[in-house]
Amino acid sequence: MAPTSTSNLLTRASSKSGLKITNVSVKKGHPTILLASWTYKENSPDYITVAVIGVSGKDLVVLAGSLFTKGEGPKSSKLTVSLDISVLKSLPGEYVLVFLNEDDHDKLYAKSKPFHVKKSDF
Repeated sequence: MAPTSTSNLLTRASSKSGLKITNVSVKKGHPTILLASWTYKENSPDYITVAVIGVSGKDLVVLAGSLFTKGEGPKSSKLTVSLDISVLKSLPGEYVLVFLNEDDHDKLYAKSKPFHVKKSDF
């Protein structure tokens, strides 16, 4: 389900999901990837949709659906994932990584600080 307004997601505070995006970085290569790290708590949702939103609020691109948010072991911890961002090759710009509810993309769990994707990253 697409959100009603992507620009509203950027101005909205994250929910109390226990998820917090701690680091986002673009790594050049074949494919170019986005490394994202986050912390989670016991009350965090098990699965999320991972997307990026252009800071202009116009573009929402889903990078992963049904991503498992928790590791095995402690009730709270930190995880890192690498996401293929080849789909952004023709859409360079400034983005925010967002964690959304799997079934309702209007429900924001966490958002990152803005980061840049450049043509030269590909």
